[in-house]
Amino acid sequence: MSSNVKVLHAKKECNHAVAVGSLRVIIQKIQDGWFAQGVEIDFAACGETLDDAQIRFEKGLAATVHRHLERFDSVERLLKFAPNDVVEKLSKGDEYSFDMITIHDLSDTLGLPFQKIAYLEPLPHAV
Repeated sequence: MSSNVKVLHAKKECNHAVAVGSLRVIIQKIQDGWFAQGVEIDFAACGETLDDAQIRFEKGLAATVHRHLERFDSVERLLKFAPNDVVEKLSKGDEYSFDMITIHDLSDTLGLPFQKIAYLEPLPHAV
């Protein structure tokens, strides 16, 4: 499966801007809650409710991007596809995407940078 995800990282002094476009996220109901898994970026989060899983995904991904910027001064190591079985599940249903831009001032504390992320469940035949 090809990827249209685009990641841009710009830096000036302690300020970093990271833009991610067309990142696909699979979100599925699991036994005791919900599971959200990125496709082009191998990051996942769980939550007791759908909203909880989405918030944990957003905050966790933002914190992970922030940590990569602190430690490696780059997001390059974060840009790995999810395991093949995850990609296969996505390819059986519709592909969903969202766009986000995160701003990271490494001299400050981390805030929640996301303004709009749309999560959609896979079609029933994709499970």
